[in-house]
Amino acid sequence: MAVIPKISTGKITHVLRLPEFWAVASALIVAPILAPIVDSWLQRIPYIAKYRTAALVGFGILVLIIASSMGAGIFRAIVLGAGASFVILAVIPIVRQYAGR
Repeated sequence: MAVIPKISTGKITHVLRLPEFWAVASALIVAPILAPIVDSWLQRIPYIAKYRTAALVGFGILVLIIASSMGAGIFRAIVLGAGASFVILAVIPIVRQYAGR
């Protein structure tokens, strides 16, 4: 029989203060909301519209560069999570092509 550990409110507030928690949360929550907006914005640029994957990777890297210049904190973690998820969203179609073989 498995033993379920007791979780105190102190542990929960400690987790909520960790930047790593907010980076993952932003990758899961903020990025799916922003991805269609950024994608439609990138589609308006004629040359970039042909290369959506490269444009999305470039945008993600740009967000990561901007986030790296910020001071440490929760807002930086949110921006880092969103930038990393843009790169991941752009790379998924490429990985699927080779993973299916």
